[in-house]
Amino acid sequence: LIDQLLEFRKIQNNVLTLDLEETDIIVFLKEIFISFQSIAEQKNIEYVFSSETDSYKMFIDCRKLDKIMYNLLSNAFKFTQKNGRVELVVAFDFKRQTCLISVKDNGMGIPKEKQDILFKRFMQINFSSSGTGVGLSLVKEFVEVHKGKIWYESNQEKGSIFNVELSTSADLYHGENF
Repeated sequence: LIDQLLEFRKIQNNVLTLDLEETDIIVFLKEIFISFQSIAEQKNIEYVFSSETDSYKMFIDCRKLDKIMYNLLSNAFKFTQKNGRVELVVAFDFKRQTCLISVKDNGMGIPKEKQDILFKRFMQINFSSSGTGVGLSLVKEFVEVHKGKIWYESNQEKGSIFNVELSTSADLYHGENF
């Protein structure tokens, strides 16, 4: 929480910057995926990673993307019951030069009337006593500093889908710290 609040302070003072490094995004995301494997086993959750390619290098700020993914996956596991399903999906649009990372679950979902405040700071959506309402707001800031987009959609069956779209073009990041 302290780290998150310090990051918000940087955002308020316009000093949040990217430390970009060329990274194999698939390998990076698989490592994060694996770190949640034991939680999936404990809750008997079907846990799936899918990508249309085995390898793809692009420039990312590993620390910030790590926090984005840990937050989204933690929330997915927190709000998915035993015997549920959590999926991490990576897709590329090479024409538009984008990478789409989706975290899907069949958990409790988010009521329509609360979806518009999802990414606002200090807003708690679900019925959890653990949580500060800071995570998704910080995730949004980290995605936006990557010049990306994040959005929520309801899972057709039941649950949530959080989509993060990042550029695969290094040209977008002129002036950043490579």
